[in-house]
Amino acid sequence: LGPIDDGDLAIEFGRARVSLAPLRFGGGVKHKVVAAMARGLPVVSTPVGCEGLRPEAGREAPGIRAESAADFAAAVVALDGDDELWRRVAAAGRHFCRAHYGEAAYDAALRRVLEAAARTGRPDTRTLDG
Repeated sequence: LGPIDDGDLAIEFGRARVSLAPLRFGGGVKHKVVAAMARGLPVVSTPVGCEGLRPEAGREAPGIRAESAADFAAAVVALDGDDELWRRVAAAGRHFCRAHYGEAAYDAALRRVLEAAARTGRPDTRTLDG
């Protein structure tokens, strides 16, 4: 419990088969959820744990979103016991992170902010979401 540095987090992710985010409150992007997906670790989360992620239009962020405790437990069991499901969710998470949080995504967002600043004389961070 509490803060964990990146080195220790990488060790813990390496030991895990599934990342659990049973969050009941909070706001914004849950960075450990993104970190787990980026490392190819499937995530089971409550809706609160998925808040702040930027999925494509009409789609949810990858991982398994569980609305109830029973759904949460069933998702963990399913991922642990079904290698094909595990691979699909892991691959979708890595792809999602590259598309939304990778170097190219950050470069594009920065370019939009700088172009807006050049046009208007001030930065407009609303252009970050593309």
